[in-house]
Amino acid sequence: MLNKAYGFDSHAHPTAAKPPVVVDVAEDNGIGHTEEDEALNAEEDLDAEEDLDMEEDMDMEEDLDEEDDLDEEEDLDEEEDLEDERRDPTLEEVDHHRVTGLRGFFSKPGSTGNSLICFRPGGDSEQEWVAAQIQTVMKGSDASRTRFIVKRFLPLFGPPLAQDYKRFWIQYFESKLVSTSLSDLSESVHESWIVSHIAQWQMTPAVAVVLRLPQEHMQSAQRDLNAQEREISQLCDLLTVVSNRREREESTLKALERDWIHLIFRKDSLMVEHERLLAARRELIAESNAPDAQTNTRLIDLVTSVEHALEVSRQQTDTNNAASASV
Repeated sequence: MLNKAYGFDSHAHPTAAKPPVVVDVAEDNGIGHTEEDEALNAEEDLDAEEDLDMEEDMDMEEDLDEEDDLDEEEDLDEEEDLEDERRDPTLEEVDHHRVTGLRGFFSKPGSTGNSLICFRPGGDSEQEWVAAQIQTVMKGSDASRTRFIVKRFLPLFGPPLAQDYKRFWIQYFESKLVSTSLSDLSESVHESWIVSHIAQWQMTPAVAVVLRLPQEHMQSAQRDLNAQEREISQLCDLLTVVSNRREREESTLKALERDWIHLIFRKDSLMVEHERLLAARRELIAESNAPDAQTNTRLIDLVTSVEHALEVSRQQTDTNNAASASV
């Protein structure tokens, strides 16, 4: 191709290269290139450019093939690692949904949430985090051996959207536009690789925004939540004390009402007894005019006993009146 384009042998030794052909042009008599010569030269230039383009395309295809081969090898290696972990007797797949980790709670996909995370591949702090969803949790005897089998959210292809969410990063709102679809490839992630949970907002059936939830903000929110829970617990305890006190007061009030009713009945009973004794006294006084001395002595004794009974009755009445007034 180089021979055709530039007129030299690319395989020959540099020192033995043939000198270029020089065409003398007689300017005096007006002899120069003809239109046919120019057309031939143009065709040769086009052929040379086409050959170069073909070579570049072939090189690019070879590079792409090599990259595809490397990606396939990496995928195979990751699949083999996953199979090894699944067969590892020290790792056990967790059946329940929520698992407590160093950076919060994690779970499988479901109604409980906490399955959306972002992590740095290989735990490399220099790499940007990627969004993924937990598919399976493999828990080891020791917390540091816990593994999460995840699938990444696919990147977006095609023209970029009008709004670039990268500008929110300077405000500590790390967000990305991703596809709503997950990769077919599963990979194992160490818990130490996980940066935090993410929130997802589906803009269209194919496009979603994922937002990293900063760990320090989550911890601050958790502290506020704990403080609110403590305050609510204290209020509940206070309400319990007030309720118990009210029940005791209601019970005491009912007892006082019963005592009051009993005193009223007792007062009425004493008044009836008092009237009966007064009537008996009047009868005895009337009988005291009899001439019989023995009868007089008996009447005097009766009057004395009646007066004593009346005094006792009066004292009980005064006591009951005082108790009623205090209630």
